[in-house]
Amino acid sequence: MRNFEKDLKRAAAAYIEKTGADGAREEVSSSLEDRVGTLLSREAYGEDVRGKEVSFMKKSRKWTAVIAAAALIALLGAAVAAGPIIRNFINTRTAQESVTRLEEVPEGWIGVYTVEDLDAVREDLGANYILMEDLMFAPEDFEDGGRFAGGWRPIGSARTPFIGTFNGNGHVIRGLYVTNEKGFAVQETVNYVGLFGYCKLWTGWDCREDLDPEYAAANGYKFFEKVETGSICLENVYIKETSSGYIKNLGIEDSRIIGVYDADSTGDTLFVGSVAGYSKYIINCYAKNVTVEASVTAPMKEQSGYSPISGSYVDRTYYSLSVGGIAGGCYVMDCCWSDADVSVRADDTDVPNWHIGGLAGLTVTGITSYFDGTVDAGTLPDDGMFYVIKNDVPQILTDTVINEIQNRLEEIDGNKSNKFLAFYTQKPFGLSGAWRPVVQDLLARDAEELDAVYVCDPDMKPREYAELSGLIGEAFPDGGFEAYCRENGIKYGCYYVYDLRTEPDAHFEGFDSAIWNVTPGERPTLKIFG
Repeated sequence: MRNFEKDLKRAAAAYIEKTGADGAREEVSSSLEDRVGTLLSREAYGEDVRGKEVSFMKKSRKWTAVIAAAALIALLGAAVAAGPIIRNFINTRTAQESVTRLEEVPEGWIGVYTVEDLDAVREDLGANYILMEDLMFAPEDFEDGGRFAGGWRPIGSARTPFIGTFNGNGHVIRGLYVTNEKGFAVQETVNYVGLFGYCKLWTGWDCREDLDPEYAAANGYKFFEKVETGSICLENVYIKETSSGYIKNLGIEDSRIIGVYDADSTGDTLFVGSVAGYSKYIINCYAKNVTVEASVTAPMKEQSGYSPISGSYVDRTYYSLSVGGIAGGCYVMDCCWSDADVSVRADDTDVPNWHIGGLAGLTVTGITSYFDGTVDAGTLPDDGMFYVIKNDVPQILTDTVINEIQNRLEEIDGNKSNKFLAFYTQKPFGLSGAWRPVVQDLLARDAEELDAVYVCDPDMKPREYAELSGLIGEAFPDGGFEAYCRENGIKYGCYYVYDLRTEPDAHFEGFDSAIWNVTPGERPTLKIFG
């Protein structure tokens, strides 16, 4: 790796030297991109250092230079705005863009200035919100006669999920108290407990009339004289594809979250976390001086449903109890930390399955995050920082991975191969739209290299998810699906995550200094919070 680092420094030095000349910036930056691409290739150094990340840097040192390269070039590109930037493909696009606090509410967003504004988020679960002030709850807010008597009611549920985006904007919510205890905070069962209950990634169309043409062009809108879809006909509208479903840049401090499942509860799940019970994406968030508590005092109800894939009834209970300091569960957790005290009281005879972690109960991908708190799961074992879902059904697949799955299933049963593919839609990546950033966030490689990707049906039912996961298990009976995805650029598993209960002297290698304040001997903090 010494040769790699020397060559990289020479390339960077040449870049700095020549960018002062007008008209040379783009050419030199492009040349640097090519050189770094060569440096990261097997042909140049005899090993592929681009596609093999590990959870703990003590197992491998080679990614130190790669992350340093990404950070260095990002800084160079920021200094010379005219040149294209080689991005860090480990962290999500959202994490890399969230390093400074916004002072004004962006157009199309709703500013949140008070706790009443925060409570009003539940009135429009599809809008985009940005927190403009730190918020403080008082204990009397949750007492009888208080503004939120009995406890905060989580925003969004499995039936009516939050599908907007909530940008904490580097602000902090303090003094939050959430509980789903019957007869106290709410009268019906709340299975997803946190500031937010259930949040879902959503992609759709933003249609507007009478936009200024210059604004429309600058913000990705296209003009259509007439658009027909089903029984709907729109004329003279500006349309762009959009995505939402993120919780980002939010701090939770001095708060208590309680989730309870008892004999009167309904449903088959209990997800508990400070930021959310469940959210697809949680990025640049932290929980400090927070307690997260869960208890199960009655057998959790197992449910089954008819599956059109197998033509039979299948168990729908996939994950029953999931508890974490920041989230009960999430699909991607990027650049988060917590010193929460997590406690669970449940008997394994009452819970079909459980996942208990310092940051989240379960996830698919955890990136540059750490836990510095405690977990007391009673008689149940904890899963460290989080449990990585095995044989998960990825939202995004590349040609290479989906062809491998199909070929393996074809050898077992051709019908199984067809069943799997039926839930994925091929999308040419060259097309503009909201799927571009979504796709890139789920890839640990440059999506521009791909001609197309396969996108999973976002409305897949739990029973269908369970069956597709089972098909993946059949295709990879040796349990190698996670490794195969990682080798082919699909984010899956852990990238530079540290559980300080077992690694108290972690050096936080892999943490991008453009996102984190990293000082030797101190715990990293997120830059957007100051």
